[in-house]
Amino acid sequence: MGSIRQCSRSACTRSAIATLTYVYADSTAVLGPLATYAEPHCYDLCAEHAARL
Repeated sequence: MGSIRQCSRSACTRSAIATLTYVYADSTAVLGPLATYAEPHCYDLCAEHAARL
């Protein structure tokens, strides 16, 4: 059973629901559903911080 991941934003303690990934080759940021696995170069975000993007 996987653990619940928290939002990557400083001081935020909410559960993550989305993952922000940068595609450097395309100079693009991609925001999508929470990734299956935590990746070191991605940012997991809660609903509030994901909505702000």
